[in-house]
Amino acid sequence: MAPDDGTDITVAHSRTLAGTPALSLRNEARALVALAIPLSLAFLAQMAIHVTDVVMMGWLGPDDLAAGSLASNYNALFFFFGTGVGTAVAPMIAHALGARRLRDIRPITQCGIILVLALSLPFGVGIWWGADVLHLIGQDPENARRAEGYLRAAIWALPTAMVFVVLRNFVAAHNRPRSALVVVVLAIVINAAANYALMFGNWGAPRLELVGAGIATSASNGFMAVALLAFVLIDRRFRRYRLFVRITQISGNIVREMLRIGVPIGFTILAEMGLFMVTTLLAGLIDTMTLAAHAIAMQTTGVAFMIPFGLAQAASVRIGHAAGSGRHDDVRRIGWLALGIGVVTSLSAAVLIWFGAPLIVDGFLDLDDPVTAPLVPLTLSFLAVIALLQIFDTSQAVAAGVLRGLKDTRVPMIYALVGYWVVGLAASILLGFVAGWDGVGIWIGTAIGLAVVSVLLVGRFYRMTTQRAATAAPAI
Repeated sequence: MAPDDGTDITVAHSRTLAGTPALSLRNEARALVALAIPLSLAFLAQMAIHVTDVVMMGWLGPDDLAAGSLASNYNALFFFFGTGVGTAVAPMIAHALGARRLRDIRPITQCGIILVLALSLPFGVGIWWGADVLHLIGQDPENARRAEGYLRAAIWALPTAMVFVVLRNFVAAHNRPRSALVVVVLAIVINAAANYALMFGNWGAPRLELVGAGIATSASNGFMAVALLAFVLIDRRFRRYRLFVRITQISGNIVREMLRIGVPIGFTILAEMGLFMVTTLLAGLIDTMTLAAHAIAMQTTGVAFMIPFGLAQAASVRIGHAAGSGRHDDVRRIGWLALGIGVVTSLSAAVLIWFGAPLIVDGFLDLDDPVTAPLVPLTLSFLAVIALLQIFDTSQAVAAGVLRGLKDTRVPMIYALVGYWVVGLAASILLGFVAGWDGVGIWIGTAIGLAVVSVLLVGRFYRMTTQRAATAAPAI
């Protein structure tokens, strides 16, 4: 019988995986893009699940839409922090693959799963009593009451969603992200069908409205976790890891490293997401029209961000492979290549948003309705700023991913907190209210915060790789 300590693992490697000789620049670009595309599509598909929920909540009426959106955003705070912790699995596995330490991959993955499940316990308490929290921070009591039904029904979505994140990073670190993409696309259908049945009482199901939406959210996320886990356990390249062997034997060193890498990622994600949430509140202080236009702009920039987000994770994996195998020159090359591809994609996104702004507005608003007519020029002005900030948003996202590939997350977290919450928020308030530029000023202030973080992160990557190159250079 084969030993179960992981020494028998002989996972087949593609030639673009770690441990292989350095690829040419063209082939490395192909490998990076081939990994980034399915990851970006998977992130877009997950966003589509959220958009489906929002649209179908709107069918229930404006009160349910307001309460459901409030509950969904509150839930997202816990999910995104947990996502940060789970994301630590990707660079850790990538480094292990680069160094050919295959026996480390199983305990890393096991620790990731157990750690996010452990986090879901206190997070679950926060979600269960979410209505009371919303009431305490000044939300409308009726909205909080409606939100409670959704939150308590969707509580099971959190642990399964975070397990899916760990498994998605596991397959991505092996350059096989398409399985996660297929699972998420299927989950879109399951979520929409469950919403249609349970929210509105179709197909013989009870009409549960927002509670039904919460059940659908739990069901679709549960499906994603179970389906991807089944793939990992059945696929011949992955089943040799035997992920459930000795799963209770947790390595304290691995957990500490995962927390060291993952907790700052979680706070970094919350810092950026929190800035956008606060700017939404600031927009609401101006007037309803500004808030509505701001919401359209937020959806647009959210969709655009999924492309650099996927590229960032791909860069993290590729750099982790190179760093783990000691190819320091390739670390620099891959990092600058990822940033260069990010610039190209950001310019493409900027052009699409700039020239496609009228089509974007037409997709959200009835241009023939005189009630929404004042929204059109306001939204177009916001989209113009969003087009210009694409290069900053993309470069900071990719630079953060590049640094995560080097397991460098604490200093980037500090940069994010300062750039978003000191510079960005202050600039948004000054330009939006003191200078009197209203919503446009808020968006320009956000762009300034993104630019500061971008410059700081790119500069840190330059310094780190320069120092590594100097250290690795032979003495003359």
